Amino acid sequence: MEQTFGPEIALGVSRFALASDRQWLLSVPDWQEPMPETTSTGQQCSDVGIITRAATDHQDNLIADRGIPAVNVSGVLRSSKLPRVQSDDHACGVLAAEHLIDRGYTRFAAAFIDGQVWRDRAAGFAARVRRQGHHCTLFRLGSVAPSQHGSLTARLAEWLERLPEPTGVLAVSDLMGRRLSDACRLAGLRVPDRVALIGVDNSELMCHLADPPLTSVDINAEQIGFNAAAILDRLLRGEPVPTTQIVPPRGVIARASTDALAVDDPDVAEALATIQARACDPLDVETVLQKVAVSRRTLESRMRKAIGRTPGQEIKRVRLQTARDLLVFSDASLQRIARRTGYQGLAAFSHSFKQHTGLSPGQYRLQFRSSDVR
Repeated sequence: MEQTFGPEIALGVSRFALASDRQWLLSVPDWQEPMPETTSTGQQCSDVGIITRAATDHQDNLIADRGIPAVNVSGVLRSSKLPRVQSDDHACGVLAAEHLIDRGYTRFAAAFIDGQVWRDRAAGFAARVRRQGHHCTLFRLGSVAPSQHGSLTARLAEWLERLPEPTGVLAVSDLMGRRLSDACRLAGLRVPDRVALIGVDNSELMCHLADPPLTSVDINAEQIGFNAAAILDRLLRGEPVPTTQIVPPRGVIARASTDALAVDDPDVAEALATIQARACDPLDVETVLQKVAVSRRTLESRMRKAIGRTPGQEIKRVRLQTARDLLVFSDASLQRIARRTGYQGLAAFSHSFKQHTGLSPGQYRLQFRSSDVR
């Protein structure tokens, strides 16, 4: 299956080149174009390096045997002869599961094809679901050739029709998410009411080609490209480099494909909707109780049964998730983020944030922030 995050990786490489003290000449060859061995002046080039997505042993061996400094940014192979920078695919699956769990889903499924990346994503998803006490239905598709895409959609539609209602479904890539979206339409299954879909990669193109737009885990592809360029730079200097570097995902980018609450209890659903809309107002539990005709103890018991958290814990979770998003995808100051997420001040915000993430807000921003706002 083709990858969909190559442009973001290339942007990361370009960002490193701009920040580097060396004059890099970046070349993006067309498919099957020979690798460059000379500079634009025709002189033999002694510092050519390659950043590649070698997804087969043949590709990996071909590049390694040439002896040119190279870094692999594909995690499809179990092992690579080249230094490798890749996403934390197990963590991507875990984040996808947690997003659906937070929305009240208790039925889960994942469709995946052959390849280490997609197996790891499905495994992380299933493990997190099981840890919550739920079952995950797995649909292994094997390898999928482009000529099989029509039959693939029909197979996926048949599989989706057999799932109980509602089910949260992991698409192990955004391209698979697009296929699942098409399959839902073919089967007459409404998204997200009948099936909630979440992909991985956060490819803007694939996510917005799906109908409705696809929620996706942002794998931090640009950072993968940046780190790969940094390792290639060290190789060109003759310095030692790690064999494998894992880049954690930035988080879940929520779109319409998961914009539903899978909760049967109407009081819990009302409470969750209120918290989602107003957690950062600020909001307290007493205000939530004004929206439902039950006691605090009853609501706490029902919410704990439905999502594993009390109203107070859910308010805190939504605030912290909002804070994470603002830290990564905006240039708002820490003081402003503290105010916008319902905290009394920066000290209270920083204490709560570090208590739950292990990082201060500033450290979290430095590690995960989108280069678009740097």
